Amino acid sequence: MTRGEKSRQPFPFNLQCACRFKKQFSTYLADDVGSADIEEIYTNAYAAIREDPTFKPTEKTKDWAAETKKHMTPRLTREQRLQNIAAKIEAFKAGGDAAADDDE
Repeated sequence: MTRGEKSRQPFPFNLQCACRFKKQFSTYLADDVGSADIEEIYTNAYAAIREDPTFKPTEKTKDWAAETKKHMTPRLTREQRLQNIAAKIEAFKAGGDAAADDDE
């Protein structure tokens, strides 16, 4: 190796890479879609878009808005926030740091 050249070993294909590939492309593997098929899929899709470029919505299997809102915590009102603060202050005065450990 001469000065200025970087020693670069080829990245070895290991088990971690294989697991990551299976995780990322699991739907392709389940449908038996290979790398040669992907080019054909995109070619056909672009041809169909050129024939009729108008947007056509597809049927959705889930209501995604309800699914995402399900995990959101509701917003507290000002009175509720003040009550929570007052309860924490009372717990601190009564027991010291015991309330702080319960919150974490």
